[in-house]
Amino acid sequence: MRYEKFKALRAQEKARLGIDEARALNVRKHLPSSERWLARAWDMTFLIVALGSLATTFLWKWWVGLILITFVCPAMFKAVKQLNSQLVMGYAEKNKEFYYFLLNQNIMVVQEIDSSADKKE
Repeated sequence: MRYEKFKALRAQEKARLGIDEARALNVRKHLPSSERWLARAWDMTFLIVALGSLATTFLWKWWVGLILITFVCPAMFKAVKQLNSQLVMGYAEKNKEFYYFLLNQNIMVVQEIDSSADKKE
């Protein structure tokens, strides 16, 4: 889909973006530093939480650390992956060259939403 058509459909909320979260981690190196700092901050937050969970397990109460490792760390990891995907898709909406780069690499999928299906419901 051409970028101009995508922008027009996105403004009307008739286009949907999809991106592979694992590949978004690799693509974020192509983002400008103004977009990358947020992802780095969340990466560091996840690292601090993971290390803090391990430290809690060994230095304080083992069961508290186990709860943190079991529930908090996976939730943080999933949130960081989703944030990276949102950053990449957000920058693709702003930058035409990056949009075409993602499409050419088969990293991002653009779907046109059928409005007739919405009217039937």
